[in-house]
Amino acid sequence: MGQMKNPEYLAEFMAKLFEGLEGLKFKTSTVIEGCTSKTKEVIILDEPISIKTTPETWLKKFETEMKKTMYSNINKAILEYREFI
Repeated sequence: MGQMKNPEYLAEFMAKLFEGLEGLKFKTSTVIEGCTSKTKEVIILDEPISIKTTPETWLKKFETEMKKTMYSNINKAILEYREFI
């Protein structure tokens, strides 16, 4: 658990936890601002996640924020698509 603050280790660790996730994008050494997929897509979280708390806390926040961000991005895409049809 001592490595849980190391950005390089975290990227590898997270890829094992979340299918399709390849890496993380950091705003600072303690703030995750986004992630990359195995197909090289980049997702910027609506709200960055601090890793200064316990791993259990920020992992849950990261998972929740990924879902919220994807939901938001999908809704925006649907609305934009509707404008063109």
